[in-house]
Amino acid sequence: MNAALFLAVLTVASVANGQGTFRNMDFEQSQIPQNQPSGLVAADLAFPSWTVYYGSTPQTQVLWNDVSVGSTLASLVGQRSGALDGGYSAFLFGGSSGPSTPVDCSISQVGQLPDDAVSLLFEAHGVQQLTVAVSGVTLPLFDVSSGPNYEVYGVNVSQFAGMQEDLRFTAPGFTPNGPNIWTIDNIVFSTTPVPEPSTAVLVALAGLALLNKSLMTNRRSPLPLGAKRKLGRATHAPSLPSAAVAYLNRSVSK
Repeated sequence: MNAALFLAVLTVASVANGQGTFRNMDFEQSQIPQNQPSGLVAADLAFPSWTVYYGSTPQTQVLWNDVSVGSTLASLVGQRSGALDGGYSAFLFGGSSGPSTPVDCSISQVGQLPDDAVSLLFEAHGVQQLTVAVSGVTLPLFDVSSGPNYEVYGVNVSQFAGMQEDLRFTAPGFTPNGPNIWTIDNIVFSTTPVPEPSTAVLVALAGLALLNKSLMTNRRSPLPLGAKRKLGRATHAPSLPSAAVAYLNRSVSK
């Protein structure tokens, strides 16, 4: 799905009716003025309707227009600090507590999914890993399209349609490859499915399966087949510490 098609998804006909009971899915209901100096702010003012967690501990304060150099944190970023769209975006830094204890960074909201929800789409930019879970179930994440400064990702939520569930976005704690750093915006439920594997991919996989079966039957080749191709795109951006540093430098310079 390209960017033009994603815009079509956001039409009245394609967006799940009423977005259920979830609120502030684009983070524009923040009560932090754009001209407020950077620093600590109340979590419920920065992220109305959301709960911020470091590990399993809910937080009463988050940062505004600021980033971390290692410790796990959530921040609300505004127009001058890297918001993806509109005035505000959520920034999740999955870092550590102390020198070597990884701590996840999450935002969570409990609400009722629309009765006709098929997928959940959102804009995001980041490095390393991001997980999306509904009712504690981590969902496969697909890269749907690209925007000017973000990717559009999607997950299949059809099994939870009409249910009251916990929706959670998590940047896992610090890994040997560095922190997990993500900016998130414009979360919507949609009646459009996330992309299915293309016909060409399915044909290629079928061919590989037949070839593998032939090799196993004839036992003429001692060499294994190449690595299997994954459907969709993995949720991991380049896992390089330098990528995380570059992202932080970009956020600070704006």
